[in-house]
Amino acid sequence: MSEDIEKILKSYKSYSPGLKKDKAAFFEFSLKAAASQYYESHFENAIAILNHCLDIKDNSLTRIETIALYNQLAIAYKAIGKYSEAKDSINQVLKSQINLLGKENLDVAQTYLNLADLYIRLEQFVKAEELCKSALEILDSQLAPNNLKLVTAYKTLSLAYRYQHKFSEAMELLKLCADIEALHLGEDNLQVSETLYYLANKLIWDFST
Repeated sequence: MSEDIEKILKSYKSYSPGLKKDKAAFFEFSLKAAASQYYESHFENAIAILNHCLDIKDNSLTRIETIALYNQLAIAYKAIGKYSEAKDSINQVLKSQINLLGKENLDVAQTYLNLADLYIRLEQFVKAEELCKSALEILDSQLAPNNLKLVTAYKTLSLAYRYQHKFSEAMELLKLCADIEALHLGEDNLQVSETLYYLANKLIWDFST
């Protein structure tokens, strides 16, 4: 453990000199410290502590611990624009979730979407489209056609389409999002208005140019 990380950990009241002797307790303490650093916008500190957590557990992480740890790492990396590192972390999450929960779990679908978002930021739009469609295969098999949880997937896929200049496909998805949102939230809801505004002022302009 580096001196900088140890200094951060020792700054918490719940830290005690004997804490490191209990690997499990020290791991949990370090995870909470990393979360605290993240919420205080000290993202580099959070990343350093989370990577330190990997060292604490070596190869003894349970799948649940792996999912929690790499999800936090991905969020912190994304916050500072390190999308490639965030992608690698989310891939670790996906691998553990599939092993633990199976390929058809809704949490796996959400992780596909999280990964798709990172690929969009990395400007790898074809891969993002593929991941969105993988997520939708799971969602469509388990949710009603107008379920509100589909909106995030449709909007992410519409973004991947837009950046590939597939404007008509993107527009159709956003229209579907607006319909679903209006059904569940009411036509006057702000979220519906934002979707329609984006459709009218962004995509239609793209489609016409």
